Amino acid sequence: MPTNCPRCAETPWAGTSWPNSTDPNWACPQRDNRPRTPRTRHAYCGHDLRDVEFRRVAPEIVEAQVWILELARGASEPSTNSFGGQRFSTREYFDAALTLGKPIMSCQAASDPDAACLEQLLKVKSILCEEDVHAAHSLAVEQSVLTPGTWLLRDGRDLPRSRTNAVIGHLAITPLAEKLSPTAQLTFRVASGCARYPTAHEIPGNHIPLSSIPQVHWTGFRDYTTAKDRAVLSMLLARSGTARPWGHIAFALGLPHEFSRYPPLLIRQIKRSGDWTDTLDQIENQTRELLTGPPPIDYHRRRLQLANPDLTISIARILSTSRTFRAVTPHALAVAIWEVYTGGAAEFATESLYSEDSNDGDLSSARNLVREQWSTIRSNSLLPDLGFGEEPLEWRPP
Repeated sequence: MPTNCPRCAETPWAGTSWPNSTDPNWACPQRDNRPRTPRTRHAYCGHDLRDVEFRRVAPEIVEAQVWILELARGASEPSTNSFGGQRFSTREYFDAALTLGKPIMSCQAASDPDAACLEQLLKVKSILCEEDVHAAHSLAVEQSVLTPGTWLLRDGRDLPRSRTNAVIGHLAITPLAEKLSPTAQLTFRVASGCARYPTAHEIPGNHIPLSSIPQVHWTGFRDYTTAKDRAVLSMLLARSGTARPWGHIAFALGLPHEFSRYPPLLIRQIKRSGDWTDTLDQIENQTRELLTGPPPIDYHRRRLQLANPDLTISIARILSTSRTFRAVTPHALAVAIWEVYTGGAAEFATESLYSEDSNDGDLSSARNLVREQWSTIRSNSLLPDLGFGEEPLEWRPP
C-alpha cells in the first residue's frame, strides 16, 4: 500500500487534525494542503482511501517483510539464529538487520521511497541469510550495504556503540582476517573463526581481565620461554579481544615502560619463524579457557599489595628471624616472595629489590622455600595484614 494520499499527497493520520474529523474512517483526515491564509481553516481532504491502488510486490519481498517481523517478535525471547556458520542470539541478529538497514531511512529521498525501502530490506535479508560469511561479505560490498574498511576499528577508545554487534563484526572482519595486522588480529580475535569488535576495558565477556594475567606467562609457547618472552606473551594475552594500548598493558602488568615497544618486535620474530598462526591459535585457546574458567588468583591485587619494595623487604626480615628461613639471605627471600606471590620475574622487580648481581642459586633456593613454607608465611602473626586469604600461592592453566 502507498504511504501518502493520492489527492493531497499527505500521510493520513500523521498530523493532529484527524481527531476532530467527523468523516468516515475510509476518508483521508488530512487538511487540504492549499496555501493557507490568516484565520482560514481548510476543509478535510476526504479522499476515499478504499479506491487507492495498491502496489503488487514480488513474493521474495513479502518473505523479507515476514522475516523482519518474525525477528522483531523473537528478539525478546532466548532464541538463536545462524549466520556465517555461527550461532547468535535473535536479539543481536535483529539488531544487525536494523543496523545494516539504516540506509532505509535515506530512501525517503528517492523518487519512489516505498520501492527503495523494500529493495533495501531485500538486500539485508539476502546478506544475513547467507551461510558462508565470505559470500555474505562479498554480497554486502557488491550491494553497497557494507563499504570496505569503514567497519574496521582504528582506535578502540573511540569505538561507537553501534559497532559492537557480534553479527556485524563477523560479517565485516572475519573475511578480512588474513589482511589485518597482527595486533588487529589479536584485537578482533580472528583466530576464533568469528571475529568480533572489542568491548570497553571495564565491560567483561570478550576479553580477559588484567586480574587474571600474571606479569610473565605461566609456561610460554614453543621456544619463547625466557622471562622477557613470557612477559611479552602475557601482554599479547592481555591484548586479545581489546584495544588496550601496549603502554597501558605494560603499566598494568608492572613491567618497565620500554616493554610497550616489545610486542611488535616479538611478533615480527614469530612471523619470521613461521609460527605466528600457531601462536595466535594458542592465545585464542587460552583466552577462551580463561574466560570460561578464570584463575583463582587476583594477580592485579597481588601486584598492588607488594608494589612497595620496602614492605616486601620488611616481611623478609621478619621471616628471617625464624630458623626455618635462615638458609637464605633476607634479600633473596624478599625477591622470591615478590616473584612467586605476584607471578612476576625477578629481573622486572624494582632496582631496590633486585639487581643483576644477585645470586641466582640463592634466589632459586628461596623460591623453593617460599613454596614449601607458604602456609607458615600466611599464618605468621608478626607480618602486616596483606589479606593473603585462601587463594593458592600459584596456579597454572590446565
